[in-house]
Amino acid sequence: MCSKGKRQSPINIPTNGSNIEIIEKALLTFCQNYFVPEANAMLINNGHTVQITLNKTTRCITLNASIFKQPIKYVLHHLHFHWGRKVYSGCEHRINDKTCDLEAHFVHYNAKYSSFEQAAAQPDGLMVIGVLFRVDKKADEKNGLPAISKRLKNVIEPNKSFKFEKPLDFAKLLRVIPMAKNVAGKMSQVAEANVPGPDFVIFNGSLTTPPCSENVIFVIFIHRLPISVSQKEPFLELKKMKDGKIVPMGDNNRATQPLGDRKIYVAKSYDFDFDKRK
Repeated sequence: MCSKGKRQSPINIPTNGSNIEIIEKALLTFCQNYFVPEANAMLINNGHTVQITLNKTTRCITLNASIFKQPIKYVLHHLHFHWGRKVYSGCEHRINDKTCDLEAHFVHYNAKYSSFEQAAAQPDGLMVIGVLFRVDKKADEKNGLPAISKRLKNVIEPNKSFKFEKPLDFAKLLRVIPMAKNVAGKMSQVAEANVPGPDFVIFNGSLTTPPCSENVIFVIFIHRLPISVSQKEPFLELKKMKDGKIVPMGDNNRATQPLGDRKIYVAKSYDFDFDKRK
């Protein structure tokens, strides 16, 4: 599938052209506890990436767009990262052929299935929210990444794990995105948020690691968020096992794949909402 698929990820995301399709609406609705700090978060070096696993608290999000017959509810399963071996490299997705330096994937599974493993084998099983970061000397420490990057020293070698000593506000990585700063207050319309263009795009894709299953809906926020050199550097220290030797893990970002005839969906209007019911 990785070499023969027709909707492989990652891709270069154009913001204009024949592959862009304007849709009427897109709404991301977060359940009430999505942004509650995780009390039992684990940081794991699995030999391919660094992953943050969550406890059994259900964190859900509903994606409602005019391209779907009905809203789709997803459950957050884990968060992981992609980066390069150098400070100024590492994203998987590109925006108009421009790269960035780190990419976070919030991996969700379709709530109609009982588990991530079951959903991962289904054609409508997965949804990934992608957040892109660029190294900027003027970046501050308010983006939520320092709580993670400062603890990477505990999982430098493959198969190492570390339990965060205090609740991890991992969802802060989403809240610093321009349109998602205040999900509790419901923000809508580009002009009201003073954002230069759409915040996110939607398209069909695949897992970016084997088996490269083509059952993923991607929601990519196209505004690259600033991070400091000191926030990126700890990722460069992480190791993996290759041919019986421990080597740097970096460059776990797959090369961009052909877009083909896929559509990149951009909404005329889009909202972030907060579901107070659960």
